[in-house]
Amino acid sequence: MSGGAVKWVVCAVLAAIVAIAPAILSDYGAVLGFGFFIAAGLAISWNLVGGFAGQFALGHSMFVGIGSYSVAVVSVTSGVSVWAKYGAAACRSSSLPTVQGFQVASK
Repeated sequence: MSGGAVKWVVCAVLAAIVAIAPAILSDYGAVLGFGFFIAAGLAISWNLVGGFAGQFALGHSMFVGIGSYSVAVVSVTSGVSVWAKYGAAACRSSSLPTVQGFQVASK
């Protein structure tokens, strides 16, 4: 196999592992895995914005913090599944930038 084909095979195997991981992991393992991927995505976005573009922005951190806080609040106040918690985090952390975007665009 050539080097390019090996990369695609490795990516396909990793994608398959990520796809079946929630079915075989406990809730705690799913939370840890999800947190890992959130932290990795935040690191990549900060590298692009702060490193290559040279901009100083804390919006990424704020939106991740809002999502984390909403997961914590839903975890403490109710006994819903992990996926419902992630849905609440996604709704809360995506609603604030939407509101801010409308405010900026209307001026």
